[in-house]
Amino acid sequence: IIDLFATESNYSLDFQSTNNCFREPLTQALDKEVFKNKDYFYKKGNPIKIFHSVGNLKLRTHKKENVKGSFIILQSINRLIKEGYDIELIHFDKNIPNKKYIKFMNNSHLVIDQINYGRYGSTTREALMLNKPVVCNLSKSEPNNFRTLESFSSIPIISCNENNFY
Repeated sequence: IIDLFATESNYSLDFQSTNNCFREPLTQALDKEVFKNKDYFYKKGNPIKIFHSVGNLKLRTHKKENVKGSFIILQSINRLIKEGYDIELIHFDKNIPNKKYIKFMNNSHLVIDQINYGRYGSTTREALMLNKPVVCNLSKSEPNNFRTLESFSSIPIISCNENNFY
């Protein structure tokens, strides 16, 4: 029925072991005007701009928990600020238009996607397309003896989880 379906690096499920399942990242077309890297490097004496965002945060959060680990991320950043680190947090808890989202991301020094799920999504992909350093939980283990994704061996992501984030 299906010639090809892509899971874009998600965890393997038993039906995805067929030849018509493509699990590695796919090439994406980019609007060069939207994804124009500002070469926005950190300059000593200025705040470090950290970007973290979750669309529909209230809807996707239950008892201070969501798939991205936002409560721990925000708590850790606020702790660093209280300790005297000069940090400007760029954070949205509601949806904004994608071009505006990309613009804010492009004006940051560091992007923190998620620290729970173990795979990366659109926030990481877009940040990498802007040449931003990304913090994201990237689990290289696969269930049911599936082969490890080749892209995971070279993807430039700073991997961490809730236990080692701070």
